Amino acid sequence: MSYLKITNYLGVLLREGRKWEFSDLLDQNSPATDKQIRHYSWIKRLILLTPTILICAFLKQGIDKDAVGYAIAALSIFIGLFSTLIITMYGRFLAIPKLGENATHLQEIEDKKVKNFIRQFTFITGKNLLVSTISIALMLLILVFPDYMSIDAYSLKFVDSTQQIDVQSSLLALNAVIAIALRIFIIYLGFAFFLSLLYSLGALFAFLKREYK
Repeated sequence: MSYLKITNYLGVLLREGRKWEFSDLLDQNSPATDKQIRHYSWIKRLILLTPTILICAFLKQGIDKDAVGYAIAALSIFIGLFSTLIITMYGRFLAIPKLGENATHLQEIEDKKVKNFIRQFTFITGKNLLVSTISIALMLLILVFPDYMSIDAYSLKFVDSTQQIDVQSSLLALNAVIAIALRIFIIYLGFAFFLSLLYSLGALFAFLKREYK
């Protein structure tokens, strides 16, 4: 079934999104290697994870349901608008005229630069659409299971002995672990989303600034 290939499709999107996220279109003479991309990716994760954990430490009962509702609405609007933008960019890519045999080296460079920019913007935006969709799905769990996801981790205590461990305490601990992990993941995805969005917009205006010279 074609649905079984969804992991391959998502893997391609994530790999290409990460590749183009660390590609500088204004400096094509020294493209980032796979090793450098992995290195930059880990640095990015560590940078995003630090404020994520700090914020989660202050959210005793998790993310407020009203905030979740606003976030879902904002991400839904983003998905709708930027999905249309990706289709528009693809149409722009197809509309680029092919260079003739007598094209100069400068024309070939400019043609490649424009195509690479469209690829970069498309894959980074596509990656952001995937992050937005996953974030919405995770935040829906907060709305569907508010009692389980709003557990106060600071109210829990460690058992003094193994005799105090029973089914109820085990389920409570499991609930706390899942709720805290969900909070960390949602906030981390939020930071990753905005960072990629800022990078995409920054790359867009840097590219346009160079073109307008």
